[in-house]
Amino acid sequence: REFDSKGSTTLQLVPGFHLGWSSSYTPNLMVRGFSGLWSGNVLVLLDGVTQSDRVMGNPFGVLGTIPLDAIDRIEVTRGPGSSVFGADAFSGVVNVITRQRIEQARLTVSGGSEGTADGRILAGTQTGSADLVVSAEAMVTDGPAPVIGVDRLSQIDAVLGTSMSVAPTRVNTARRDLGILVNATVGQTHGMLRLSHWTDRGLGAGLLGVIDPTGSLSLQTVEGHLDHRIMLADRLGVTVQVDAAQTRQTLDKVTWLTASVLFPQGLRVNSATEQEVLRLRTDVRLNASDRHFITAGVGYEQAHYRIDALDPSGSIAFDPTLLMSPGASAWGSDPGSTALNPVFLGYASALNQLLNATVATSDDS
Repeated sequence: REFDSKGSTTLQLVPGFHLGWSSSYTPNLMVRGFSGLWSGNVLVLLDGVTQSDRVMGNPFGVLGTIPLDAIDRIEVTRGPGSSVFGADAFSGVVNVITRQRIEQARLTVSGGSEGTADGRILAGTQTGSADLVVSAEAMVTDGPAPVIGVDRLSQIDAVLGTSMSVAPTRVNTARRDLGILVNATVGQTHGMLRLSHWTDRGLGAGLLGVIDPTGSLSLQTVEGHLDHRIMLADRLGVTVQVDAAQTRQTLDKVTWLTASVLFPQGLRVNSATEQEVLRLRTDVRLNASDRHFITAGVGYEQAHYRIDALDPSGSIAFDPTLLMSPGASAWGSDPGSTALNPVFLGYASALNQLLNATVATSDDS
């Protein structure tokens, strides 16, 4: 459907590929022998252009939603490919090829369980040497919303006797996705323009291994591509290519700690990252035979990144008596009475674990 989830499921049919899921129920594509979330070992391309998020290292970070009907085929290269495709192609390359021409228009409306509704449209026209393809897809769903029995705070509760975890509970996996893609070809010139927009995606089991009832993810990608081919001879041609993309990811009200003694209203954060990339490339290709060619090229790439500082929200109740062991007096009045309250130490340890946590993956069943 949209490549980031259902389309990527197709890759499970490729020997040696494995599709797992992160704690926020987004796909994690791995190749046999390599593991870890967004390990950077697989390079994902759209019509030959990399889709990696360079801030978080997610190979799907820029791709977003590609309308199903816009996909012509998916080419998979297994094994090391960095010598041909560049960085991140250590264990494999996935290239999503979009349609340049259609035979007939399509309109598809579907629905199903979990409150799922999906609509797709594919249209286009052909006039001589010109082709136009327009595709769009919109989907809303509540998602599987599984019940999670324990999370990271459950382990802390078991030690401290607290009740910070909201487990067991049903997690939020709702999503609203939109993808629009336009391909146009006039003679030897081809252009592509697309928009991908995710709105208020639920974070499932949470980015930090803490069930997140309030957090949401929004992602917007705008990408454009233009290339022109000039034939210098029957077997010799030059291609000039320009690519530009802007991606903004926003995390809103992400739960770090639920309501507790130190955080009566819980502790949540907001953050955003933005990536802008511009690429210029020129290739010269000589077709030595029907099956062999020689190519050489030069390219320029410019990238800008912006990471908004974490914006914490929530109330911190700082009561000095919470820091002291039961019966201890004020700070400094007695060298032996300044021992910290074990409960506070537990909270401090929990907060330290969460602040230093890496994004966790959910166990595959």
